[in-house]
Amino acid sequence: MDTKNIKQIVVIFALLTLAIACNKMHNHEPTFSNEESNQIDMHENNTIKNLSHDIFYENYDSINKLNTSELNEFQIIKVKKDTVLPIPNEKINIEAGSYIQNYSDPLIHIAAKLPDNTTIFIYWYKDFPSNNTNDSDELEDFISLSKQKKKNIQNILTISQEPGARIISYDYKKNGKQYNGHTRIQKKHNLFLSMELESNTLDQEDLKLSAIYFFVSNALK
Repeated sequence: MDTKNIKQIVVIFALLTLAIACNKMHNHEPTFSNEESNQIDMHENNTIKNLSHDIFYENYDSINKLNTSELNEFQIIKVKKDTVLPIPNEKINIEAGSYIQNYSDPLIHIAAKLPDNTTIFIYWYKDFPSNNTNDSDELEDFISLSKQKKKNIQNILTISQEPGARIISYDYKKNGKQYNGHTRIQKKHNLFLSMELESNTLDQEDLKLSAIYFFVSNALK
């Protein structure tokens, strides 16, 4: 089922990419205004990015079956050795054999799929792009961002907290699957940063052990 899902994503992605390319090649007449054309291009590009992110909700084995061309289409690479990735004020370690994707878009900056099937999502903003005010705390901003990502997170529990930062657990459903998550979020000096660890195979207790180890090993300052 997972292989079928991921192949469907690949096919849809390829068709959208081809459609956008054909549209640009044959768009000789100014049917739309520049503003309308920009909005259409933005919508199409966001659709493609959302599809590429959806791959990280599939199992590791499914991603592992993608060929080199398909991985390149989604800007996904497999790291052959332990790899250090920079984030604001810190660096994170990604273990060998993981798949990573680095995007600078409104919803996510780094995605990684680990060999144990855990998914890592990392995002940060200097000025948080939501309707929240600068007085909102890090949890309110995290919930707001989750809604933008179409994640209806439930059962939020604060595990630990300090001024401007906390670790929380939560769960949600996506594409008929149940996902558990642990996230370390912080908001300091107008910088909002979140590291999410999620899994649809580990229960909350097992995921908590992996998450705490990851957060301690990659402590945010």
